[in-house]
Amino acid sequence: MFQLSIAYLQKRLMANGDFYVEGHKIVLLNHEENHLYISGIVRPMDIGPNNSVNSSYLADVRLEFTGRGVLSERQSPGWLARIFD
Repeated sequence: MFQLSIAYLQKRLMANGDFYVEGHKIVLLNHEENHLYISGIVRPMDIGPNNSVNSSYLADVRLEFTGRGVLSERQSPGWLARIFD
């Protein structure tokens, strides 16, 4: 099992008292720089005593995982292939 902690920022207080939060983490893995973005809505009652939130308590979650490096470059077509496409 893989666990990762991400710091989040409260971006907006919703009309019903819930929070819209966003977080970002950079992970270096196999010489790749991977960016993980997560956002969602969390209820105040789901925020733990240490100010943490389990991802299973987020609603309307948006998750984006992007990367840069040797592996990412190899997976994209070269300039000549893009011309013929």
